[in-house]
Amino acid sequence: MMELSNAENIAAQINTAIRDLPMPNTASMRAIRRQYSRKLKQAEPTFILTLAKELMETYNHRWLAYEFIRYHKSTFQQLDETKLEAFGQDMDSWDSVDAFARLLAGPAWLQGQIADDVIHRWAHSDDL
Repeated sequence: MMELSNAENIAAQINTAIRDLPMPNTASMRAIRRQYSRKLKQAEPTFILTLAKELMETYNHRWLAYEFIRYHKSTFQQLDETKLEAFGQDMDSWDSVDAFARLLAGPAWLQGQIADDVIHRWAHSDDL
């Protein structure tokens, strides 16, 4: 039985599940994310944000963290400029930028959660 007591423990469980994969790839990692997303469907947005932060900062699973946020409806709906910028910090590759744009920033912008001028400012920034 999966222990769902705190976000840090769940992040560690997810990391262990990924590490134990015979062939870690996008499909197999996404299957793990989906399994946990189903179990965390009723979790509070603060819990999902904490989980995502832990996945990023402790285990370097940035795109997986973004997927947890994107596919948890109430968490995604709470995204604003401040939260997005926090999850966009320390991107160090175009892969990270693409995942951020495709999973979080783009959909949030399309839903009107962030303004056009935020996107324009990011697009003109020298910082990835």
